[in-house]
Amino acid sequence: MADSSQARSHKSLLVIGGKTDSAGSSNPKPHGVSGSNLRDSSKPQGLKRDSRYDENGDADNLPIKKSRTTTLASDPESNSENSKRIVPLAVKPLTVVEADTPKLSRQFWKAGDDKEDEPVARYCSNDAAVRVHPQFLHANATSHKWALGALAELLDNSLDEVCNGATYVHVDSTTNKRDDKSSILIVEDNGGGMNPSRFRECLSLGYSRKRNMANTVGQYGNGFKTSTMRLGADAIVFTRCRGTNGNNTTQSIGMLSYTYLYETRKCEAVVPTVDFELVDNKWKQITYNSTDDWFDNLETIIKWSPFLSQEELFDQFDSLDEQGTRILIYNLWEDDEGKLELDFDTDPHDIQLRGVNRDEKSIEMAKTYPNSRHFLTYRHSLRVCSSTSFI
Repeated sequence: MADSSQARSHKSLLVIGGKTDSAGSSNPKPHGVSGSNLRDSSKPQGLKRDSRYDENGDADNLPIKKSRTTTLASDPESNSENSKRIVPLAVKPLTVVEADTPKLSRQFWKAGDDKEDEPVARYCSNDAAVRVHPQFLHANATSHKWALGALAELLDNSLDEVCNGATYVHVDSTTNKRDDKSSILIVEDNGGGMNPSRFRECLSLGYSRKRNMANTVGQYGNGFKTSTMRLGADAIVFTRCRGTNGNNTTQSIGMLSYTYLYETRKCEAVVPTVDFELVDNKWKQITYNSTDDWFDNLETIIKWSPFLSQEELFDQFDSLDEQGTRILIYNLWEDDEGKLELDFDTDPHDIQLRGVNRDEKSIEMAKTYPNSRHFLTYRHSLRVCSSTSFI
């Protein structure tokens, strides 16, 4: 495989490492919009925040949740305006078990262990329905013994988007702002993105639209869930889809968080999502059941995501331009020594593995026998692995 300087001199579908500047951007921006570095605070000038919301917003045009109360009619014996009473709306009762918050193990192969001293799930309906338990997300991800195999699955999904106009797949890392030290893995493409219905299909277990599509992977609707959960405990997805057949452009956010499900003791796999559509060049929230439910999902996403505010959350769409999907995987798994399985530091142009897949003897042999470098190093190097799988 060509070295990093050679790789930068050609336009490549797969990019590993930092984005280039606008003079050599691997993330082309339409209509003269310049690119930006993932680690840079500058923002592209695509669909701007000041045009995202036109109602139910604050001075910065961010959505505001209205109080969940209602006003009852005045006392018929009184004409005073002050006689009106404000009461909370009825809320469906839940079975609640208060207990200390359990902590999820940071090691993948231990994260699925159930501890006998921890309480049962907190929010359990009283009906007889059978649901998918959150532990299934972890159990399902154990099908990936090799972490780079899980990452290759995400690259496969992005490369399938070539038929929808994708010109790049970008893989990078950034720092989690919640603690200013942990790493976040980013996989982004500028393919067709997903409208809200397709987005829910992607986040559902076992659903796939690719069963009868030639030259695509993902026939079983399992890859996104298994791969993200194998790489980290949590993933948040941003997607934007152009409107077709008279439909408006949409964008959606969804959070698949094993940490959230585990530490709140949910008894079923819940994936909070929020959707928007572009109407008259302004983003409007799409509600299905109620506005309260929409804001509940938004609050849950902000609380359990790497972002500290609505503004930071919505800024992630800036890199997508008119269409695309951006996946951030955080709370990455650690090895037995408390180090990340993924190594972002050894080579700034590569993502490597630590531990048993990294054979120092083979690495030294690759220096002596460069023609055998791919065979000797593909087990621990994403750059080498992807060069043999996708190029």
